[in-house]
Amino acid sequence: MASKCGGMVFLIGDRRHVETWRQVLILENQDGFPMDNRGSVRKLVTLKARVLLAQGRVVDGRTHDLSLGGLSLLLIAPLVPKTTVQVAIQLTGSAGAMQVVSGPAKVVFQVLRGDDYQIGLEWSGLDSRNQGLLQTFLDQVKAPKPS
Repeated sequence: MASKCGGMVFLIGDRRHVETWRQVLILENQDGFPMDNRGSVRKLVTLKARVLLAQGRVVDGRTHDLSLGGLSLLLIAPLVPKTTVQVAIQLTGSAGAMQVVSGPAKVVFQVLRGDDYQIGLEWSGLDSRNQGLLQTFLDQVKAPKPS
């Protein structure tokens, strides 16, 4: 469990990521590799999400960011690190049509942010139908305009 002490502490397996309001310090793992090795670009997008836990419990939340490789969710409850959960996301297409992408995802990290937990997940075995739906959706998401 992480405690707040002048910043946020990310728990990522046996590694830590400490964030302060001005800088981000990434601590390397024992092999010297940096914490973040994402292979796909994540897009900031807020969508309804639902997580099905192994015990049959359901936790509703929303996405923070999304990619073909994984996603970040905002939930009211933490998840068990390194476990695989079933995630469903409600996509809204350009014509307003609703579709659901669902599949297994592994919990990679979690951070307490205000009243919510930001949970980082990596897709693990997303089938071709769901990959196609997700790719089509992500292709339609526009980058935010610089402020």
